[in-house]
Amino acid sequence: MKSTSPPPRWMRPFFGTLLLLCGLGCIASLVSKEGRLLASGQRTEGVVEEVIEKHSRTTTDRVYDSKTGTTRYVKRGGGVTYDMMMRFTTAGGKSELTKISAMFYNVPKVGDKHPILYLASNPKVAKVESFRQLWAPMLVGLTVTTLSLGGAFWLLRRRKKPR
Repeated sequence: MKSTSPPPRWMRPFFGTLLLLCGLGCIASLVSKEGRLLASGQRTEGVVEEVIEKHSRTTTDRVYDSKTGTTRYVKRGGGVTYDMMMRFTTAGGKSELTKISAMFYNVPKVGDKHPILYLASNPKVAKVESFRQLWAPMLVGLTVTTLSLGGAFWLLRRRKKPR
């Protein structure tokens, strides 16, 4: 049976530093996006004025039909997300129109009303106030951050055991 050699000594600090940078990047992204909205966002109600349907990339599979002896192409995969042009009124009484990307269980329709969270300093930075739009990205980001920083700590602090 072949014995495997341990990884080179430089790999642990390299990957530890890489994970540390990834974790710090996740923290910076969370704070600059969802964190600012949650900390200092203004609440209002927005009305959907236009729905823009976006399709994600689809794949095409080649399928051979043995009965007819022909080959046909079938599109698979691909999801749909929606951008909405939403109009809302700021606390100062100014009407704003901004594009908001959102995921819903149902297709949004023109005229739908949704709670909006926006930055008073820049009303173009706005999101639909819901678990799926604000908290889910925060939870995913915090999980990635925790795993990255935990892995970095483990790799950078790990000592070689004496034999």
